Amino acid sequence: MKKTLSIVLALVAVVAIVFAAVFAVQKNDLQKAKDDLQAQVDSLSKELADVKAAADEAARTAADEAAKAAAEAEEALKKATASYTYNGSVATFPTNWNPHQYKTETDSSTVLSWISDDFYTFDYNEAKDGYRMV
Repeated sequence: MKKTLSIVLALVAVVAIVFAAVFAVQKNDLQKAKDDLQAQVDSLSKELADVKAAADEAARTAADEAAKAAAEAEEALKKATASYTYNGSVATFPTNWNPHQYKTETDSSTVLSWISDDFYTFDYNEAKDGYRMV
């Protein structure tokens, strides 16, 4: 009986040693897997930070370009809507008396040519890219 008990104890000790060895190997494998996962998390975190920084830079660049385009558009709008004054003149004032012809310049068509239209005239079309007869 003592012999059987010692054999059983020896078997239990061997099984315990085998299980301890297996658990130690699994623990080392788990630790290695944990370290690998932590390295991947660190790598992905760095990559995410780099992508965020690039996205922020792209957003800043886009905002700067949009502001520049808006300023250019505003300047173009100012130029497009600018108002101009035509200053014309005639050689003689219409009410001046001409002693050589014995008449005033009102009798001529000097002023009338500036304030009246012809039989037809040209004007810009609606798209402002051509002309139409009026």
